[in-house]
Formats: sequence, structure tokens, C-alpha cells
Amino acid sequence: MSFQNITDPVLAQGGHPQLHSFLADDYRRCAFIDELAVAAGADPVQFRLRYLSVPRQIDLLKAVADKTGWETRPSPKPGAR
Repeated sequence: MSFQNITDPVLAQGGHPQLHSFLADDYRRCAFIDELAVAAGADPVQFRLRYLSVPRQIDLLKAVADKTGWETRPSPKPGAR
């Protein structure tokens, strides 16, 4: 399931009780992808881009990285604990 495929108006507005479970699962998936990037010594954004194939998702990730001032770096950040 992805947000772009949500057609149910209740779910799309965040009123569905399972949405909270979906968001928690999504957080866990993202955290695991971060762990994979660390294991690969790769930048987390570049790591994600490597495996995306949907142009809309690629554009979104690049736009978010740009708007937040993401600096490409290996993961974990050098000097981080």
C-alpha cells in the first residue's frame, strides 16, 4: 500500500483507525532502510533513490532532500556516535 494508491476518502483524510498502524509500520520500514544504508556505508537518500523506480517517488524524495538542505554523506555521519 502506498499513499498514492489510497482512494478511500476516509482513509485519505486520516480518519481510518488503521492509518495509525500503517504509519507506524511505515516508520519501521524507513528505520530499517536507514539501517541498511548504514550497513552499506551509503548516504540514506542516495540509498533510497537507488531502489526507487517510480518517477513521482524519485521527484518527491529529491524535493524533500533539497527543501530540508540534506547534505549527501556516508551513513552514519562521520564523527557520529
